[in-house]
Amino acid sequence: MDLKYDFLPDVGSDNAHAHQLRAVPPGSRVLELGCATGYLSRYLKEERGCRVVGVELDEAAAERARAHCERVVVGDLDQLDLAALLDEGAFDVILAGDVLEHLKSPGRVLASARRLLAPGGRFVATIPNVAHGDLRLALLAGRFTYQRLGLLDETHLRFFTHAGVLALFEEAGYAVHRLGRIRAPLFTTELGVRAADFPAEAVAFVAADPEATTYQFVVVASSFDGEPALVAERLAREAAETTVVRLSADLATARLQAEALVAELAAAHETLATARAEATTRTAASAAELAAVREACARAESRVQDLRGHFDALEARFKRLRALSWINPLALADALWRRAARPEDPRP
Repeated sequence: MDLKYDFLPDVGSDNAHAHQLRAVPPGSRVLELGCATGYLSRYLKEERGCRVVGVELDEAAAERARAHCERVVVGDLDQLDLAALLDEGAFDVILAGDVLEHLKSPGRVLASARRLLAPGGRFVATIPNVAHGDLRLALLAGRFTYQRLGLLDETHLRFFTHAGVLALFEEAGYAVHRLGRIRAPLFTTELGVRAADFPAEAVAFVAADPEATTYQFVVVASSFDGEPALVAERLAREAAETTVVRLSADLATARLQAEALVAELAAAHETLATARAEATTRTAASAAELAAVREACARAESRVQDLRGHFDALEARFKRLRALSWINPLALADALWRRAARPEDPRP
């Protein structure tokens, strides 16, 4: 026998079983739809002093549940006529924990069960939210893969959103007094989606939905005769919630656009800073090159001055040599020789 729906309840936790058990007043007469092996019935009997009747499809599980229930009806809820099998007004609480999504006609079962509630009785149900953000993103990626348990349990036949849950109960003749939520943050469910696999805009749009982190709805409802005021209240509530979702999505989009503009501004500032740094570097390099040229010019000018001074000294020396060239020994000897070779002047 498959015991995947056999758990030990922890009333202090935030799971579906705990929410159901906390909604049952002590000493209640309870009808548990889909009681499995009777693990919740056992708690209700032993810890809350309740009297429990169960309904279960699996004969082996029903046999185990009989140890904790006053009676167990074996059969398919889609086929059973609960109103014919059980006494009208016999129960203070009807439990349907993660059951309605497994039925072909959950509305018919709800309508039939309503006749079994005593005046002031309540119907308590937990129902998975098909609009959880992880599932919506998985669909965006083209994935709709059934799992052994969870949002896409392999035996689910029906899928519900927030509006779908309200419509299901109200069309079956119930007034929903409380619609609680069991939360699971995005990217934490058994579906295994990752934020890195999706555009930031898509994640922001999904996250803006207030129900994006709702994993299961917890419904507490009672019978009513279709009072117009309650229907009008629901329609007004749904319209307000739709407006909130739309405004939340617009706000998320505006935030993304603002973040993009901030990023562009930061990039522009970075580009400007880089340009300024490059300009400063080029200016410093140009200044260094100019200083080097000036230094070279100064060295060249100094060299020219040195050469001019040397030239002036050479020129002065040359002039002195030319002035003294008349006493050149060769020239003097030549002059004396010529003079000696001339005849003596007869003049006295």
